[in-house]
Amino acid sequence: IIVGSQSVGKSRLIETLAGEQFNFISGTLGSRRPTILEFRNVESATESKWYVLDQDTNHWESRPTGEVMEIVGKAHNSLGVDVSERAVKVRIESNMCVDMQIVDLPGYRSFAVDEGGRVLAKKIEQLNGRFLFDPRNVILCVEEAGDAANLSTLRRVAEADPDYKRTILIRNKLDKYYNDLDPNNVNKWLEGMGDLPRNLMKFALTLPHWTEGSPPPKTLQELRDEMSKSDIDRFAALGTTRKHLEMVGFNNFARYMEKRTERMFVEAIGPVLAKLRDLEGAMSRREEQLQDELEQSDPAQIL
Repeated sequence: IIVGSQSVGKSRLIETLAGEQFNFISGTLGSRRPTILEFRNVESATESKWYVLDQDTNHWESRPTGEVMEIVGKAHNSLGVDVSERAVKVRIESNMCVDMQIVDLPGYRSFAVDEGGRVLAKKIEQLNGRFLFDPRNVILCVEEAGDAANLSTLRRVAEADPDYKRTILIRNKLDKYYNDLDPNNVNKWLEGMGDLPRNLMKFALTLPHWTEGSPPPKTLQELRDEMSKSDIDRFAALGTTRKHLEMVGFNNFARYMEKRTERMFVEAIGPVLAKLRDLEGAMSRREEQLQDELEQSDPAQIL
């Protein structure tokens, strides 16, 4: 699951994971329900394909990207100032995306202009909390890079995951803080200057960005790789240790997430296979019992 305050870069992180730019139209109030995005990397794909799950038929329907954006936007806007646990589900198949499934939760609101906004903010807190406290969920906590002592979303996450076993911190907009760093503080800064738990998995990165109101100068995939390289080069030049350099840049984050997703799958499939083996054993024993009963009921055996 992805959590973060509004305008912290949560949507751009999702776009970067997808490998292409898109925009869910959800009005001035933002999202009001979970959006489940299933990314499938298809190396042979020549273009991305988008699908929406029809909630009535439970079938995936292929649609143009623009229609998908409109459907998702309407799903959020239809709630007005209310929220819902019922998710809207989207699938993307592309040779540019990572292999993973994420749940994008409504952004936390730190400021509300009226009572309606305050009520909505409270409802979002409650909705997100139900996902945060589910022990099955890995939490991607998006914050802006900067003062590690003032990370509001991470404080909320800590209530649900106090040992940070399920939490990954993503400190975005790293390039804004390049000039604050030097060889004497760079490694400590990546660790949070003592304000972040050492056992918390954390990354600092710059996501693709460009002049507001202008089209992107390159493809999102190209910008993604360029900015990841820029982060790595900048920190390597400052003498960052190899261990800490692995905490820098989008590509390092993406590799970690793919490995963690694979590990989660392996851990999840073990109990399933054990259950199937138990069922197989039970069926074999039942087959033997039925065979015995059949033989005992044979008239020739009875005589």
